[in-house]
Amino acid sequence: YVMTRAFDGLYRHWGAEGKSAARDAAISSLLITGFMELGDGFSPYGVSYEDMIMNVAGSLVGYQLATNETWERRLDLRMEYVPSGSNDPLTDYENARYLMALKLDGFSGMAQTPLKWLELHAGYYVRGFDDPAATDHRIAYVGIGINLTSMFERAGWHRTSTFLQYYQVPGTSVRAE
Repeated sequence: YVMTRAFDGLYRHWGAEGKSAARDAAISSLLITGFMELGDGFSPYGVSYEDMIMNVAGSLVGYQLATNETWERRLDLRMEYVPSGSNDPLTDYENARYLMALKLDGFSGMAQTPLKWLELHAGYYVRGFDDPAATDHRIAYVGIGINLTSMFERAGWHRTSTFLQYYQVPGTSVRAE
């Protein structure tokens, strides 16, 4: 998903437009992640069909949001990460949460109300993944968060706002598991 969105931005910067940029971005991300998965086939990890399914799903969602302005304003897919001793936040599953944020200011009926500063979250995280002696747990949750993306966008901090479409700042939401 993130790779598709990044390539979409790059291709648009290079002059590609609309669906063409989004299509090429989705294909590019699928090629790269496909080659990475092929490389895993020569490692002790092996090829993971689950990874390939999620790579395709992420590319499709990235394409859909890049080509649908209404939902692009309403929906973010994010990762929340609290740094630990690990040097790799992409594989430090014990300290990461993954979520979908539905931004209320993307809905016309709420854009002029105080609710525009809120967003609804649905996500999950894992525990016990890194400890072979522990039982893996996947925990789903729902929550309400502060719409920092909109706050920074309205303040003119466009790059920060863009970053916050992909990163959930810890401590800016309340959750129920």
